[in-house]
Amino acid sequence: MDLMDALASNRNGQSVVELSLNRAFRQGYRSVYAAIDALTPRVKPVLEEVERIRQEERLQAVVGSVLPEPAAHWVFAVDGLSLSRPHAATLHDRGYVHWTEGSSGGPPVTVGHGYSLVAALPAKAGAGEAPWAVPVSTRRVGTHTDALTVACEQMETLLGNETAAWQGQLAVLVADSGYGVAPFLGRLAEEAKLVTVTR
Repeated sequence: MDLMDALASNRNGQSVVELSLNRAFRQGYRSVYAAIDALTPRVKPVLEEVERIRQEERLQAVVGSVLPEPAAHWVFAVDGLSLSRPHAATLHDRGYVHWTEGSSGGPPVTVGHGYSLVAALPAKAGAGEAPWAVPVSTRRVGTHTDALTVACEQMETLLGNETAAWQGQLAVLVADSGYGVAPFLGRLAEEAKLVTVTR
């Protein structure tokens, strides 16, 4: 209740941690995380994954409903990104990830989390309009898997989403050269309505 009071009376807090500085929050800052954690029901990991996919499909249905209908086919792009977290020793499932920023001649590697992003690339409405990308799926690439496997799972969920605007229609997936390998292309070749183009 203190956390809800602090949120309701918040005037200048820019983060969840800053809510602990609110006079209505009478606990220590660690209690903020305990309160948020208590709001999240504990379920078995398999059920958690099923619910996450359902939520992703609901969001895709909403996003698809506001995207302009393509003239010929839907276009999606996939790519990986990394977040550097070298000093977060207690962060769950950190691993070595590709990182070129700030490597100054050293190896392009850091400790952190990897992510896989799939975005819809709608056609430009008119001449001179800047292209834009709309994220439709973001998943973390854990240390027990790889970016190619996660991207395949994302595309299978995306194409199998019966509530999305692109259901049953031809889709094109574009990716960089890192995805132009047999395990990725072979698995997605089973999708009858998908054409994959890699660099």
